[in-house]
Amino acid sequence: VEGIEDLMALRPDTGVMLVSNHRSFFDQYAMLLACYMGPVHWAKRLFFPVRANFFYDQPLGIVVNAAVAGGAMYPPIYRQADRRTLNDEALGKMVDILRKPGNVLGMHPEGTRGKGPDPYSFLPAQPGVGKVALLAQPIVVPAFIHGLGNNIVEDIKWNFGKEARRSHAVVTVFGPPVDYRDFCAEKPRPTLYKKTADRFMAALSPLMDREKAIR
Repeated sequence: VEGIEDLMALRPDTGVMLVSNHRSFFDQYAMLLACYMGPVHWAKRLFFPVRANFFYDQPLGIVVNAAVAGGAMYPPIYRQADRRTLNDEALGKMVDILRKPGNVLGMHPEGTRGKGPDPYSFLPAQPGVGKVALLAQPIVVPAFIHGLGNNIVEDIKWNFGKEARRSHAVVTVFGPPVDYRDFCAEKPRPTLYKKTADRFMAALSPLMDREKAIR
């Protein structure tokens, strides 16, 4: 983990939104674990919105959320058309979370996992993360992570390999907060949400380059 000292130096008077790339179901869990179990004293309560179709509708997902994440994978986001009205309620919950000091909400600007062969390519940013940020106006911290898979059993097994840190390292780089105050002064609209999300994604590129150098 690089950049943890800069996180320690922050003195947030509001919630913090952590925005990162998305390759694994467990990306943000690992990053927030580094904050929560490390010396980042202001990270008191952790939340990461997740797709309900796995973490709330599938037995394995429910177990992972309860036993591994301690219920932090919240609130659920629904894909089904007949349940999407519940997403408006989820949006309100995310805004409330981010307005309270001590809360950390992890979000992926891409909206879904990148499944292509190149872990260093991004999907287009989605406006949702920009909308949440502009409504709640939290501190936004970017991060890039690489090395986790989507099979939790396999990932755990790699911890016991002699060369795990060299051949299957998980590297995380935290960056400085993103300045988006100019967007907060504008009239809220979908195009502005998208521009805000794009700025968050742009902040990930130098962190990606640093992760490559570390690896």
